[in-house]
Amino acid sequence: MSQQPCAVLIVEDDEKLQDLLRTMLTRHCTSIDVAADGEQGIEMLRAGTYNAVIVDLMLPKKNGLLVIEAIASLAYAPRVIVLSAISRYFHDHFPPGTLVLQKPFEIDKVVEAITSVREPRASAT
Repeated sequence: MSQQPCAVLIVEDDEKLQDLLRTMLTRHCTSIDVAADGEQGIEMLRAGTYNAVIVDLMLPKKNGLLVIEAIASLAYAPRVIVLSAISRYFHDHFPPGTLVLQKPFEIDKVVEAITSVREPRASAT
């Protein structure tokens, strides 16, 4: 069974959650990168191209809202998946089509969102 090309960036500081997401997504993605803080996540976004970005809002160095701002400035528009206990307070900061999952969340929802991702879309900006 060949995998559809799919590149995902996980921007999450919790190592156990990073490992869980990577393990679950390995079956569905050909490339999975992990950033442990917002600053590293932004650098990786600018250096690569991703179909989807999974981002926590509470991150060291630069918070997840700054990562989402950086996503909005890209020439392509990856699917954004926000994993956070505080996301309900920031819905107006997320791009259209963002999947928001409150922590704790069902891992199957993340996998379902990733498997529905195709090519990165051109940015609307």
